[in-house]
Amino acid sequence: PLPVIAAVLISNRSPLPATTTVRSLSFSASPLRRRRRAEAPAAGVDSRGIEPTWHVLGSYSTRFKIDQTDRNHNVAKAASRLDGAEIPAGGSWSFNKEVGQRTVNRGWRVAPVLLLEGARPAEGGGICQVSSTVYNAALLADLQAKQRHPHSRPVRYIPLGRDATVSWGSKDLVLHNPHDFPIRFSARVIYDRLIIVALAPQTLDYEVRLETADAEPASLRKEIQILENPDTLAVGGVWIKLYKHRLRDGTVYESQRVGRSSFYPYKVKPELR
Repeated sequence: PLPVIAAVLISNRSPLPATTTVRSLSFSASPLRRRRRAEAPAAGVDSRGIEPTWHVLGSYSTRFKIDQTDRNHNVAKAASRLDGAEIPAGGSWSFNKEVGQRTVNRGWRVAPVLLLEGARPAEGGGICQVSSTVYNAALLADLQAKQRHPHSRPVRYIPLGRDATVSWGSKDLVLHNPHDFPIRFSARVIYDRLIIVALAPQTLDYEVRLETADAEPASLRKEIQILENPDTLAVGGVWIKLYKHRLRDGTVYESQRVGRSSFYPYKVKPELR
């Protein structure tokens, strides 16, 4: 619902979007899009068939350029596929399986994707912004990432170490729900902003915050050459670590490393190395 999305927007106006401050707000979530069995109730519906009140556990938003029509079409299409998707208690979820294969025949458009050598047109270009936004909303809801891949270069819409690239058949975002209740995603595109909210029929008695730290220069063996112009352009790089902090009453009581370090190469002149 738009009033709730507006509240999430207000809470995420900082330069580096953080967990929503509207955790206590409750509302009816988008309906579950499909069920595993026709006779089985949705995971969030009780034995009487009554839909529960859903609470915001985590939210994240990213922005995009409104003049990139084909890319924005793909972002909106992926968001519509995600809206109402649910991860059962103790279950796992695949972004690629949920969104499906990105081909023109399936309604996706050709738009730029980020590769090591730069942007190149491909079917479904822009979808990694959706997977990255989902990744952050999921972490803030204290879900676990069983599979996640960083981009081959820094992306403009999300901080280093907090992106999640996907590619059909090779790279996926796989999330695990460790809670004893289901998680349901709400996904919206409002003007130039993509908003993903992770909802649950229960609240957490703690808050989750994310921190990127320990940036380290790449070692010489990790540095590579750009094939198109190896004489004048080299690639350096940086390692970034991501940490998840759990807090009660504003005090951190537990911290943990999230996955492996992410490596991001960048172009540098040889004389600056």
